[in-house]
This record gives sequence, structure tokens and C-alpha cells, in this order.
Amino acid sequence: MSLTSKQKAIWFARIFMVGVFYVLGCLSLVGVGFVANQNKMVIDLWPFSSYQRYLYYNDMRNIWQAQKTCVQKDEALIYVPKLGECSFGNIEYQ
Repeated sequence: MSLTSKQKAIWFARIFMVGVFYVLGCLSLVGVGFVANQNKMVIDLWPFSSYQRYLYYNDMRNIWQAQKTCVQKDEALIYVPKLGECSFGNIEYQ
């Protein structure tokens, strides 16, 4: 059974619209998760909480020990923070 050009166009349009809605849905989840993190809110609903956790641990968290300009080597403690060089803060505190 061969599809006509009209049927092919309808199938293409359907697949294209599903793709567009999928991308918009994913962008909405990431956007809501990002805004909620910025406002120090936790949305305890499955897709939002997963995106919030991912955004926080991979993009938004500040770890001063990992910043080479914020630490100096120390013989007794391995490293210590440099005074006056960096300000440390995350979503939870400053």
C-alpha cells in the first residue's frame, strides 16, 4: 500500500507537531525548575523535582574548593581559602 502525497504530508505534520510539543514541554520543565531554584522553592512533583535536582547539582552549585583562584595550598590542611579573593554563596546562603 502506497501513501499519496497528501497522506505523507499529514503524517509529516503529525510527527513534526509531536516533536514541537515534546521540545516545548522539556523547555517548560527546565524553565520552571530553574525559576523555582532561583526563588528557593522546591516543587515536590516528579518531573519538576528531577529537573531542579539536575540543574542544582550540575549548573548552579558553587563549590569554592574547586575554584583554583579561591584556594591556596597548605602543608597541614592541604588547602585553605584565600582571604579577600572570593565570595562564597549558593542558593541557600550567601
